[in-house]
Amino acid sequence: MRTDAGLWTHAGNKFVIATVHGELLEIEAQYNPKELGRTTTASWQPHPNTSTKQSPTGDDGRWLEYGSTEPRTLTVELLFDGYEQGISVAPIVDKLERLTIPVDMRSRNRSERRPQICVAVWGKQKLRCVVTSVTTKLTMFSPSGDPLRATCTVALKEVDAIAMMKADDDHTDIKSRDDQITRAHNKWRPNPRDAKMDFNDLE
Repeated sequence: MRTDAGLWTHAGNKFVIATVHGELLEIEAQYNPKELGRTTTASWQPHPNTSTKQSPTGDDGRWLEYGSTEPRTLTVELLFDGYEQGISVAPIVDKLERLTIPVDMRSRNRSERRPQICVAVWGKQKLRCVVTSVTTKLTMFSPSGDPLRATCTVALKEVDAIAMMKADDDHTDIKSRDDQITRAHNKWRPNPRDAKMDFNDLE
C-alpha cells in the first residue's frame, strides 16, 4: 500500500489545520472545502423578576439578561481520496483524530495533559482553535480492507491560545509557529498536470 504523500495536489492556497505547540502536526486539505460553517452564540438568561407584576412592561417571560458570548465555532468537511492511486487514507484520518486526544496524561507539563491547540488557516482566514470533534465516513476500500476514501467533518472552537498556554506555564512561541504555518500555506503552487482541482472533479 502506498503512502499518503502521493495524494497532495496544489492549486493555490490550501486549507490547513496545524498545531501551534508540542508535536508539530499539519493536516492539509487534499481538496479545499466547498463551504465553511461558522457559528457565534450569545447566552441570554431570563431575568429573575419575570412575573407580569414585576416586569416593567408587563411582558411575562421576555425580560432577558445577557450572560456571555460563546467562542466562535467552525465546521468544515474535508475529503481525502486515494482510490485511483491505491493509497490508504487511514494515516490522514488518524492524524486528524489525534488532535482530540491528550498528548500524554502522565506528563508533568500541563499543556501535554490535554489535546493540542491548533490554528486553522485558509488564505487570509485564520482561527486559533481546538478540535472538538472529528466525524469520519470511510468509503471505497482496497481488497485488503484499507480505506481509500474518507469524508471528515471537523468541528473547531475558537480559543485564547496565549492565555491558555500561559496558564499551563508553557512558553512556546505560538506567534512564530502561527506565522510559519500561515506563510507556508499562502503560496501559489501550480497543480500537476491532470490533477483533480476540487470536489466537482471527482464526479
